[in-house]
Amino acid sequence: MLLGSRCALKTVKMVEKSRIVLRHITTLAPPRSSLLRVLSHSTTVSSFSPRSPQSSCTLTTPSKSLACTSTLLAQNPKLDARRNILCSHKIRAAAPWATWISVSHVRSLCTKASDEKAASNLPLEDRLARYPELSVGGILRAGDYLGTATFAMTGTLTAAASGMDLLGCVVTGTITAVGGGTIRDMLLGHENGKSKRAFWMDEEEYLWISIFSSVATFFWWNHAANHFNLSQEDAWIFWLDSCGIGVFCCIGAMNGVRAGLSPFLSALCGMITSTFGGLTRDVLTHRPVRILHSHAELYATTAFCGGGAYVAARMLGMPMYVRAASGFAVGFGLRTVAWLYDIKLPVQESIYHH
Repeated sequence: MLLGSRCALKTVKMVEKSRIVLRHITTLAPPRSSLLRVLSHSTTVSSFSPRSPQSSCTLTTPSKSLACTSTLLAQNPKLDARRNILCSHKIRAAAPWATWISVSHVRSLCTKASDEKAASNLPLEDRLARYPELSVGGILRAGDYLGTATFAMTGTLTAAASGMDLLGCVVTGTITAVGGGTIRDMLLGHENGKSKRAFWMDEEEYLWISIFSSVATFFWWNHAANHFNLSQEDAWIFWLDSCGIGVFCCIGAMNGVRAGLSPFLSALCGMITSTFGGLTRDVLTHRPVRILHSHAELYATTAFCGGGAYVAARMLGMPMYVRAASGFAVGFGLRTVAWLYDIKLPVQESIYHH
């Protein structure tokens, strides 16, 4: 009997302390004042259901009411972290046995809110501008559009040469243009803690650029080739393709950096972005995969080196324009040197058998 009366007295004292704490919190959080007044007058109610489904809870003890109140305060974006920490100190003084509940709620939610705010305020480094403009990210975006159209054109020509119809040429050209970035995004899976889908699902213009370039190439290439004496081996196609390699390797490395990958894997993302569309094209047209055979000059190696140059410049603390220029110069330069001097990777002429 005596033990029961002591427990009851202790509970009453804790309820009174909780009311005092909640009144202090009310003065700190005007946006939630009406809600906190309700809680301050009834901390042992059986249930309370606020409008936000994420904030709903059941208040059966002072500790749960304090934890729920601290949760509601921490979820309020208008309150800064210092107010929440002050509230947690007052809660700690009122209910020591509920300290770990209330403080953990406040700190975890404050940390989450600060992380989200920091992520939203990240500088536009390692990112492209949304559309072409007079900036480093805008110039890369314009080069990305140009490279997409070029890759779609060459993919369509390869598909047409293998006997595909209009649909096959458009599909192959589009895969050549956006396939590398799509495979890269599938491998990354997430970015800044959020799930990541193929880039052209958010930036739909890449799909339209690829389709338009493929259709235009399918219908007008023969006429233009006859009129202007064009061929697939012309130098201007090589220069456009090399520019695409230089831009794509930088953009792929940027995606790897934003995903938090190691320098090697970020450079590998640059190579995947630049070359895996062509790899898929060769598989669809039943050709030897260009980047896996040395019947032509270096290709994937130059893209990997370009992505590595971007990452290296970033590790040295270089500004954005230096990183982009380094990656593009290395990718484009090595591709040009390999083409001019016919540089290839070594191959095994024959395998020795006993």
